[in-house]
Amino acid sequence: MPTGKTPRTVLSAIEKGRVDAVYLLVGEDTLAARNIIDALKLKLLSPGLEAFDFEDYQADELVTENLNPEVIGQHLRQPPVASDRRLIVVRGIAREGKTGAKLCALQSEGVERLLTLAAKTPDSATVVITGVRHQAISRIVTRLKLGSAVVDLRPPKEADLSALVQKMAIQAGISLTADAARLLVNISGLDPALLKTEVDKLATATGKGQRVTQASIKELAGSSRSYRLWEYTDRVSRRDTSGALDVLRGLEEWDESPSRIVVWLTGMLLDLVAAKAGVLPSNLRWRVRNSKSAWHDARELNRCLQQLYRVNRSFLTGQPETWTRFEAFTGCVACPGGTDYCGAYADSGEHDLCMVRVPRGQSSTPVSRGKNLV
Repeated sequence: MPTGKTPRTVLSAIEKGRVDAVYLLVGEDTLAARNIIDALKLKLLSPGLEAFDFEDYQADELVTENLNPEVIGQHLRQPPVASDRRLIVVRGIAREGKTGAKLCALQSEGVERLLTLAAKTPDSATVVITGVRHQAISRIVTRLKLGSAVVDLRPPKEADLSALVQKMAIQAGISLTADAARLLVNISGLDPALLKTEVDKLATATGKGQRVTQASIKELAGSSRSYRLWEYTDRVSRRDTSGALDVLRGLEEWDESPSRIVVWLTGMLLDLVAAKAGVLPSNLRWRVRNSKSAWHDARELNRCLQQLYRVNRSFLTGQPETWTRFEAFTGCVACPGGTDYCGAYADSGEHDLCMVRVPRGQSSTPVSRGKNLV
């Protein structure tokens, strides 16, 4: 697949009136795709009369006698009714599946027919086709010499998302501090489209012209499940057992997925391991700024990861008392690693969640001396 143009270049050209006949938007950044399509609608279509010259389809729909690639080709050749150009959008010729990129219901032959017809689009129309990267599409694009139509929609790097969120906030009429932007990324994830939605919610909740701080986001997001999950892992990372247990009880009441909790905890612990080893990228060190000093060395973190593995294995194999195990794990996070006293178990006997000892019947080697997971 050719590298393609950037969304910024395409948006700038559209704003200046330089509109192409074909746009092949390839990649996972759905927000950039939406921005390009919205810009084309604004530039090409007559206000109030959009319905006459705008068509929007899902690629999976184009498999019937009355709606197929040939029908799309016919529509592209029709002259516009009330606008300078007709605008036709076909979404999702490839999408992410469980095992990677997957072609739509058209399959390779149908996608090639669609792109062949798109390549013949007259100057009176514009067609936009979207999809994630797929080897079959790359071969078709090369064969049809459509490389100039490709727009590269790679998602922004994680390190750039905070700055992007701050720009979104300015566009929405508010300002976000750097700490607030990072917190919003932590809570909401890496999808720019979802982050845009969250910024718009903030603008609605706070009002135009407001300055949103990290404390503001905590107050507004305190009742959300994602925020509470982030707060739990943050408290665990700082070995704040009592605070983490309070948040964990709330997650239990909301019936949070144990697998999701394990994923968040694992990511946090691996960040700390990388920081202790001095290999965490500089642009990610802010994640562990408040927690790195709470851990003496990587061996403690390794014990934590091994215990978390056993917790995960317990509920994957159907063992009961999942939340009790999470509570024990949370309590053990603050354990200094000694064997004289156990704050989680009154009898101080061996149990299957101890970070220092392993249950009877298994290897008697202390976990801290066993094979590291990382």
